[in-house]
Amino acid sequence: MVDKTQDKTHLTTREAAQYLNVSERTLPGWRFLGRGPRWIRMGGRAIRYRRQELEAWANDHPSFQSTLEADLVDLDGPSDHQHDNR
Repeated sequence: MVDKTQDKTHLTTREAAQYLNVSERTLPGWRFLGRGPRWIRMGGRAIRYRRQELEAWANDHPSFQSTLEADLVDLDGPSDHQHDNR
């Protein structure tokens, strides 16, 4: 399949999702939660993703050899939950 977006610097949500190989619904969810790649708003409501931001975001995530290894890594940062050890 030919990537028709390879020369574009600003990708739509659909194009960005295809680039990252995730569901198109995933990106709005990540935006709402403050996760995922950085994005910009153009002309009011148009959301775009810079290709370089997508590449940087993808490269910043570790790769794993097993689910156990992945489970040991906290990708969301410190938890707000405190354990009561009484």
